[in-house]
Amino acid sequence: MMAVAILAATQAAAQSPSNCTLPLLSGLYGMQRNGHNTSGTVTFDGLGRFTGRETVSTNGAFSKSQIDNGYTVNSDCTGTITDASGTAIYKIAVAHDGEEAFGMSIVTGSTEAIHFERAFDDPGSDSPQCNASSFRGTYLFQRNGRAGQSDLLAVGVLESDGRGTASASQTIGRNGVFTTPGVAVGTYTIEPDCIGAQYMNGVEFSKLVVVHDGGQILGISETPGNNVVIHFERMSDPVSHLKRPPCDLRVDRRY
Repeated sequence: MMAVAILAATQAAAQSPSNCTLPLLSGLYGMQRNGHNTSGTVTFDGLGRFTGRETVSTNGAFSKSQIDNGYTVNSDCTGTITDASGTAIYKIAVAHDGEEAFGMSIVTGSTEAIHFERAFDDPGSDSPQCNASSFRGTYLFQRNGRAGQSDLLAVGVLESDGRGTASASQTIGRNGVFTTPGVAVGTYTIEPDCIGAQYMNGVEFSKLVVVHDGGQILGISETPGNNVVIHFERMSDPVSHLKRPPCDLRVDRRY
């Protein structure tokens, strides 16, 4: 009898609506687009509008742009992003109670993916801001895209000290030819709105966005001719306020 009751409850839950609403997307988010590769931050107002700024790579040429768009969220957690005229330009889906959203362009001729990740896991805290210490710890990272006429893939490990210096080692593939350069050491900056940059010998070579309290970093290469996106995942929280082992059986709702 208990098994029947559990099954009925499960089926009812599966059939019930998700009841997503506009306020589910509210606050500061990191944004990354893949196609015309971009990274930046946006603020959703919870009422159907979001604004922000981004760095855009168009076939390896870089520019800055401001963002001012509308959005809708349906009860089933799908929605749209709209332009100034109210025309839908992206189809999106909101996941994990608004911690992230992902989607695709629905503009004719476009092949562009988009996703948003919440900057702070507790957006209700008093005026949260990012700084250099938001990017601290050991990160695994992946790069993919095009560098000039070559396909580019890379995977590696980065150590960031939380004070503006980071070192990285990686394996790089260009058109199926693989190399493992030596350790590279550079510097970085993180602004209060969670946008940052990496530098090598004083030259900015990538734009970063800190999300999930530094648990992830989104980015793009700024090397001329590159059309490459970057994704960092922190291996563990360097200052764990959760006081739990690095690998337990709890489920992280972000993934």
